Amino acid sequence: MGRDPGEHPRTTRAETALPDGQWVWLSEGLGRSDGGFLLEIIALTPKNQPTLDRWTKADLALNELTYQVMENGVDPVQGPMLRVLDQAYPLFRGDLLLESRYWRIRALHDLAGGDRPVAIQDYRYALSKGLPQAELYDELGKLEWKAGNAKEAEGAFQGALACRPNLTDAALNSRRWKT
Repeated sequence: MGRDPGEHPRTTRAETALPDGQWVWLSEGLGRSDGGFLLEIIALTPKNQPTLDRWTKADLALNELTYQVMENGVDPVQGPMLRVLDQAYPLFRGDLLLESRYWRIRALHDLAGGDRPVAIQDYRYALSKGLPQAELYDELGKLEWKAGNAKEAEGAFQGALACRPNLTDAALNSRRWKT
């Protein structure tokens, strides 16, 4: 129930950061609610090299976190994983794309540890420090609803609906939880 299958998303997070890239939707016309797959072709240039280097360093900084997740699965003891995130944060700080990803990952780990209020705050940081993205608003709305914050949930769902592209079920979630 995300986007209308005929709607073609026009802007992705990476397109915002690297507007000179070439972007091809590989799943166009298949009606996938998540939008499908996007092929990103980015020529290395002196102009974008620092951005790509930073993204690579941030990604590599999470190798230990990936290892811990693969080793421990969804473990309610999130302290070691959150420490890896804390140590990596300086590489993410200040880059809109990276801030969005960092705070969403942190929210998921806070949720796994059973701390919904902190996860809600993490999603708010993802939206305020990073790129406002429909999936972040939609996930925040679901958490707000589960916390009993109907007004905040509706505001988050409306935020998702205002984003382009919007590949979420925010409209359905808004209707579902109003009843």
